[in-house]
Amino acid sequence: MENQHGHATQSSAFLLKLLLFSILLSLLIKYAAPFLSISATIANVLIMVLSPTMIMATCFNMENTNTKTKLTAKNIVSAPKIS
Repeated sequence: MENQHGHATQSSAFLLKLLLFSILLSLLIKYAAPFLSISATIANVLIMVLSPTMIMATCFNMENTNTKTKLTAKNIVSAPKIS
């Protein structure tokens, strides 16, 4: 069901893209990764463990900065005051 602003369509499109990317990534890991010769060092382990978290944090930060409401005089006047 779609609301008047088209949010359901945008959400389902995003989920479909995420699903397709996930399938592609899992196929690459399953079939291409065994051909890579990666040495077992601490640096490689840290890169493999921390890079997904850093990538997702960067994506969420970019999304958050793109959707922030710009402050205008109207927003400042109508904002509730915190005491």
